[in-house]
Amino acid sequence: LCALCTLAVDAFTRIEFAAKHPADGASRNPFGGRPASLLWLCVALGLTNMAKGILFGAAMAGIPMVGYLLWNRDWKKIGFYLWFWGAAIFLLLMAAWPAAVFATLPDAAELWKYDHVGRLDGSYTELTEPWYYYLRVLPGNLAPWTLVLPFACYLTCGVAWRVRHSAERFLWCWAVLPIVVFSFSPGKHHHYLLQCTAPWAILAARALPWLHAQIQSWPDRMRNPRNSLLTLALPGEIVLAVLAKKIPGPGWLVPVLLVAWPCIAFGFSWATAQRRGTVAAAGLMATVALGFVGGHLYAANYADQCIADTIFLKQVPGEVPAGEPILVNSDTHGMDECRIQFYLGNRSRGLHNLT
Repeated sequence: LCALCTLAVDAFTRIEFAAKHPADGASRNPFGGRPASLLWLCVALGLTNMAKGILFGAAMAGIPMVGYLLWNRDWKKIGFYLWFWGAAIFLLLMAAWPAAVFATLPDAAELWKYDHVGRLDGSYTELTEPWYYYLRVLPGNLAPWTLVLPFACYLTCGVAWRVRHSAERFLWCWAVLPIVVFSFSPGKHHHYLLQCTAPWAILAARALPWLHAQIQSWPDRMRNPRNSLLTLALPGEIVLAVLAKKIPGPGWLVPVLLVAWPCIAFGFSWATAQRRGTVAAAGLMATVALGFVGGHLYAANYADQCIADTIFLKQVPGEVPAGEPILVNSDTHGMDECRIQFYLGNRSRGLHNLT
């Protein structure tokens, strides 16, 4: 789904930010010709239906596009997108998968009603979250780049607000509008934010060179990496010492962290203080990569609450006679059923509406 949404956005940006906008020389006749980029946009939007439910992916990719066009209020360019043949291609591709499923499984309509309408009216209670849910989980989804996004806002929001047809305006439409629109639906999940992580990444990338330039403007004594031992390492050491007994893991873990953290802080500060941007970027990315790898290895071995369940699920097939199906209660949380069937393989059979 993310790949198709990205392809759709790519087609849209090729149209909007080309050296010469196709709308300047193209016919606005709804039945007339259009460039290949608009055709590909319609194809990509239609194909999203095969990746994630009905109209869900098209909404993810289309909301920022529509918002951007309406914000610019350029009716000539809006008319460029009102194309009968593109709409026909989109509808044909969008309907292909639901039609094939419905022809084979007529009861699928009831599933779609529950799965889609239930997200909108709140009857799909397993996904029901408060209106501010995305505001709560977005910082974690974007971490660690969340820390630089206020600077990205400072650098780009003014341009986005003042300059029509600017790339900054589209980036903020892409980053914010899907979150705003999806917040109106009671059914929410943090995975739905994945498709709009790309614009936040671009905005963070705009801020990082600016931050590096600001650091270079500091006096040499402020850029001395030894300062990090006091400003970064010491607070981290205090936190580790206070929480040592509450951190799950082997006995050697906290001592290793107490030694490693000052080294990481010093190396990070040394890299970011370098005048060459490539050295600073390499140091930053190495620190982030080390944090992600170490964090995930730790979580997988010591903080995964499903370890005991996984061991049990892997043992189940050996306890059931060969050739016999393994029945799974599908009335539990939907994500749990998927996880259970992943480990049980083709022998599993879901029992729906068991109660």
